[in-house]
Amino acid sequence: FNILIHICARRGAAQTAAQLLDALISTSTPDSISFNTCISACQLSGDYRRALGLFWRMRRLNLPPDAHTFTALLTTCANARRWRLAESLHASMLAANIPPTLPTYNASLRALASGGQAPLA
Repeated sequence: FNILIHICARRGAAQTAAQLLDALISTSTPDSISFNTCISACQLSGDYRRALGLFWRMRRLNLPPDAHTFTALLTTCANARRWRLAESLHASMLAANIPPTLPTYNASLRALASGGQAPLA
């Protein structure tokens, strides 16, 4: 399933990736990689609502987010120009003691800049 979700992510087919994730959940236990890949599918379409829903679903399944999760979420926020949401997610990442990576910082800065908040960056 992860390979198929990855193919959908590369094509920006967030809905199909989410459907595959649903199928995976109904047949076995998904992992963080499955969710991270599906959240990444939301990046190209800027579907921050679906990405956030996947994140909360991941949390309900007790799958721990990592820097990849937050980078995908922050990038999705940047693409959708949702800088306040990105700021909140970045704070959540730090509160969870997940160390930011260079791509995470870049995604956060892009989100701020895309929302016209470059001075905050």
